[in-house]
Amino acid sequence: MGKQSLTFRVQTTRIVTTRVLAFRVGAQIGTQRGGRPVHRESPRPNARLQFLFVLLLAAAFLSFLPTAARSSLTVNSIRHWIAPDHTRIVIDLSGEPRFKYGSLSNPPRIVIDVAKAKFASSVGEILVSNGVVERVRINVLSKHTAQIVVDLVKDSEFNVFYLKKAADKPHRIVVDIKNPVAAEVRKQATETVRKLKEKSVRIVVIDPGHGGEDPGALGPHGIREKDVCFKIARDLKKNIDRLDGLKAFLTRTGDYFVPLRKRTQIAKELGADVFISIHANASRSKKAYGTEVFFLSASGATDEAAREVAMRENEADLAGGIPPETEDDIVSILTDLKQANTLERSSELAEKIMDSLGRHNKLVTRGVKQARFTVLKSADFPSVLAEIAFISNASEANLLKSDGFHDDVAALLAGALKDYCAVYASLDAPSGTAAE
Repeated sequence: MGKQSLTFRVQTTRIVTTRVLAFRVGAQIGTQRGGRPVHRESPRPNARLQFLFVLLLAAAFLSFLPTAARSSLTVNSIRHWIAPDHTRIVIDLSGEPRFKYGSLSNPPRIVIDVAKAKFASSVGEILVSNGVVERVRINVLSKHTAQIVVDLVKDSEFNVFYLKKAADKPHRIVVDIKNPVAAEVRKQATETVRKLKEKSVRIVVIDPGHGGEDPGALGPHGIREKDVCFKIARDLKKNIDRLDGLKAFLTRTGDYFVPLRKRTQIAKELGADVFISIHANASRSKKAYGTEVFFLSASGATDEAAREVAMRENEADLAGGIPPETEDDIVSILTDLKQANTLERSSELAEKIMDSLGRHNKLVTRGVKQARFTVLKSADFPSVLAEIAFISNASEANLLKSDGFHDDVAALLAGALKDYCAVYASLDAPSGTAAE
């Protein structure tokens, strides 16, 4: 995109009707017996004069309206997330916007103008200072336009797009700014993995579910699935890295959104030998409890409950404006999975993890199940998804908030992964050099 360019992206038409009530000039209202009104007309004035009088009344009425009343939209909040390869700015709106955006230089910045909009009183400047974005500030322009300015550290590639209201997410304008050094960071990670593979170190990729504007399932007292997933995954990585012959990597290293397909791609780039996705379950029934471990199904879900879990987890991409993968997308890779024998290996890994988690005295195992999870679709390595406990169950939600519980679960998962890698070392030889 060239500098100084402003491009209309979304346009909606709204019709605002202002009703002006005016009595006919000279009208008199009387009352008949029985309370029924009766009009006694004075002689009618000139029709043109009457029309002009109404117009003057309307103009006077509109002139007293505050600016806010003439704004059809409200910018309710501005949020941001920092990922290794990009920074995301999200502008939450009360309705569908008409906006334009462009980039300016000296200093470098991205400008978004939202027509007929005002800022909520809680919206103000946001300091980011992450080496890519310096700050996000706001301006109120004439003609009732709300302006958002993203000040950049230096010129960077960016993408601006609009997301319609979906589920509990409002209308949003999203700005993604690429991190110029991300490619170099990925190159360094690939080189690190290559050297580890030369030493026959097996790579475990841990996927903390959800993140960023996708909180996952919500439990009592504000507990969020994305936070629980990350804490357990972080502790699991520490446990894995202390073991000889194993090295762990995370698909996300902070609180930011990662699409499901990208999680699998990250694992491929890291030359994963094993992939485990960490989640917390949820149910409409507050009494549902227990631990489940899933691997991909070639013939549909084990049961209706398993199908619903997969559907809920697969909808995580909607938070970032990405449509969920279709059934055909997942079916298309099942032939490859059978050829690579990955389904069988995933089943064995799931059993080991389930047996290990079953040793915890406060967890009740619900067994190993199958369903069509998008994040488990890779044919390149055994993949499982662990639903540790039900965040919708008050008792298990209390467990999921506990740092001690996180430590216990991480230790049990590390033990299962160690046992799996030891038993299948000769069968699942390390996959070689990480993908370039």
